[in-house]
Amino acid sequence: MYSKSILYFLSISSLFPLMAPYSGEITGFSFGINVYYLINSSLLFYGLSLYARKKISLSPFSSKILFSLFLFVIWAVVSSLSLPFLFEGVSVFEPRVGLDYQARNGLGELVWSYSNLGQAIYLCLNFNMVLASLYIFKSKEVFYPYLFRVFLHLSIVILFLTFWQFLSKITGIYFPQEIFFSLLDRGESNQTLLGLFRITATMNEPSALGAVLCSLLAFNLVGVAKTRLVRFKVLSIMLAVAVFLTISSTGLIVLCLMSIFIMTKKGYQILSTKKIHLNSVLFFVFMMIFLATSYFLFRDIINIILGGSLLDKASSVSFNTRTEADLHGLRLFFETYGVGVGLGSNRPSSFIVAILSNLGFLGLFLCFFIMFFVLKSYIRLRKNDESLDYIFSAFIVYLIAKIISGPDISSEFFWICLSGYIISCEISERDTVTCK
Repeated sequence: MYSKSILYFLSISSLFPLMAPYSGEITGFSFGINVYYLINSSLLFYGLSLYARKKISLSPFSSKILFSLFLFVIWAVVSSLSLPFLFEGVSVFEPRVGLDYQARNGLGELVWSYSNLGQAIYLCLNFNMVLASLYIFKSKEVFYPYLFRVFLHLSIVILFLTFWQFLSKITGIYFPQEIFFSLLDRGESNQTLLGLFRITATMNEPSALGAVLCSLLAFNLVGVAKTRLVRFKVLSIMLAVAVFLTISSTGLIVLCLMSIFIMTKKGYQILSTKKIHLNSVLFFVFMMIFLATSYFLFRDIINIILGGSLLDKASSVSFNTRTEADLHGLRLFFETYGVGVGLGSNRPSSFIVAILSNLGFLGLFLCFFIMFFVLKSYIRLRKNDESLDYIFSAFIVYLIAKIISGPDISSEFFWICLSGYIISCEISERDTVTCK
């Protein structure tokens, strides 16, 4: 019970990456530890006690994912402690300084700092969380009720914060920005686009919030498809609306991709079965009426949101800066002969470029193996266990959003989704073998 409570609060705290209850300074280096990693640190001692007392036997797929992940973490830690010294002085986008500021005033020079050490520690803590979770959850009857409860509460909390900040922008009611954004000077909650407020809730930027909202939406949409629970439908609609409030190009692009996927899947099912279910027809009619009515009532605002976030954004200073950051990351990859500059040394805009510029070809190679085993396990195991759809959909959607715009390798919500899938994979594979 104690361990599940830690993981529960750890999951919820992933929505507060900029809230730092503890901060300090080491030889002039200011730092802050957010609530997620404070809780994660407490899990470290629990995990060590588990490893000392118990042995764990993993099924083939989950063991391959975990071993690939272990190699990735080892290489990332080694790179953070060595490559900044090897390539000291090269130009980088410093992780602790804004991209726009560096694009205007010049890039920094690579030098090893406590940021590199911090990123290595964060990665080790996240890996420990994944491993400890595998010890804690042993059966589907224990894990899935916990998973549904966590994602229900995650959805409710992030929606509450998103709409609270939205109301704060238009009415002036109090929003505790100084609490949620207490991690040094990171994050900006007063962003606008074409005169409209952009919502960040507790995230550092609208794109980060859009990614989390889309991931939670994917989880709830699976619930809509598999159950008759009203909560999944209500949460799905509210999460989709919240994505629009962010005015995030990342969120809207992922939302469009999800819509295309759902429509394609529904169309294929109709063509293959040659049956049209009444519920599906009513759902589509309702959604068309809802969308048409919403556009008629709020067409001016919707046009600004779509035009500003998807069209005008392509020629904006922010877009150009992000593009330059990614191009520079690719240049670093080639300048370092495919080795990279070390974990925590360079901050581009995309997850893949972050892997290439910091961890080089080896880091990308290990990421490929992790994803290969994730996809292979899902394809094989889903035949007998469709409950994998929930966390797999949430993880893949969040990963796609990070590939578009989300460079942080230690993103809190990313590791929550990844650990959830590995646990689901282990439980599903064990049950499948038992049934045989």
